Amino acid sequence: MSFWSVVGNIDSGFVNQMVEKAGEVQEESGKIQNLSNEQLIDIAKGNSNSMFDSPNKKRAARYLLKQRGVIKDD
Repeated sequence: MSFWSVVGNIDSGFVNQMVEKAGEVQEESGKIQNLSNEQLIDIAKGNSNSMFDSPNKKRAARYLLKQRGVIKDD
């Protein structure tokens, strides 16, 4: 296998993982989009009642807060 073939395979795997993660975050966003800003802030900070909030749920909460203009882009 040539060098560029290996690089292409690595790049392809990375892109596939990013697409999959984005889909998971979008799915979580759909589940929590009706929550209040305060509830989303608690999830994003890890202060929610559930200690089992996934990192994707926290990312989704931050995404929704950015969309609502509550927090600014970093």
